[in-house]
Amino acid sequence: MPVTSKDRQAILGGFLLKLFPKIMQLILKDNISPRGLKMKFLLKDIRISLTQSEITLLEKLPKMDKFTVELCYKILRYENLMLEPKCKWGNILHDTELEIADDIQRIINTTNDVISKKCDEITEVYYNELKETIENVTKRVDAYLHQDICLKMYKTICSSDLHPAEILQKLTRLQTIDVSIKLTHIVHTKTDSPSSIE
Repeated sequence: MPVTSKDRQAILGGFLLKLFPKIMQLILKDNISPRGLKMKFLLKDIRISLTQSEITLLEKLPKMDKFTVELCYKILRYENLMLEPKCKWGNILHDTELEIADDIQRIINTTNDVISKKCDEITEVYYNELKETIENVTKRVDAYLHQDICLKMYKTICSSDLHPAEILQKLTRLQTIDVSIKLTHIVHTKTDSPSSIE
């Protein structure tokens, strides 16, 4: 059991930095193949505007292991790859809303909440409640994907010997995820896109 607020923040940071991106990548792959997404990208058939770093990640398709939570969220949400949460995208969820889109929104909300908290605000009560929520999300995502990768990763982070200073430093570089992105008809303006699917 973590004894200081820094220890608690480091474990929550481990979930944000290691677990959540993997969960989102797995959900994205389940809803569109990496090769299918690459074709959409090459055909400029993506309806969201992308940052330069996101364009760089998409250029590496079919590799998706560096995709961020935000990029996966933007594609899943704005490319209409799944039904939206019961509470609609970008809102606070009720405890009874437990579908996969609800859990995607829960990941976004949790990420933004943890990023916005100062170390001394990570109380034991807050930590325990959030940890339980994250564990339940991993179980539901594993059930949705018919595998057990996410819960194993969750348990590994909980039991590993984390380096709080390193994680907290990385956590300070994370930015909150914008849930009100405007759709555009442009995808990217790069002219040197690869011409073939790997």
